[in-house]
Amino acid sequence: MHTINHVPKNLVPFIWPRVAKLFEKSIELACGECTENTEYDKLMTGRTSLFIVQDKDFNISLAFTTHVMEYDTGLRAMYIPMMGGTGLDSLCHIFMPAAIGIAKINKCTEIRGMSVRNGWLRKLKKYGWESVHEVIHYKIGE
Repeated sequence: MHTINHVPKNLVPFIWPRVAKLFEKSIELACGECTENTEYDKLMTGRTSLFIVQDKDFNISLAFTTHVMEYDTGLRAMYIPMMGGTGLDSLCHIFMPAAIGIAKINKCTEIRGMSVRNGWLRKLKKYGWESVHEVIHYKIGE
């Protein structure tokens, strides 16, 4: 059995060493948009919130952050900017209802995230996720 738990800001310094390693791959694939330090700073300033997925022995297998965006149009979307760990395939049945609940508590009408690997979208399509747009970039040399 697994549970999804919100980590209050005052506990982030104690939990962070256990979850930072779960975010390594996501940070590596983020094209320089974030570092371990920037993600930690966002949690400590309240710009993002941390959630962890634990098994019955309190081992953390998955972690994710959330951030609520409100657009000029009034649209409120809960973003999941960072996710890492193992077992999302087997945990989607508890992750999706929890994510929807978190979004509703924050008065959001949708959930958004960045899929840095095409496999994520393929896995999540069966839960109703779809691509909204693609992020492209061009590196300017020296």
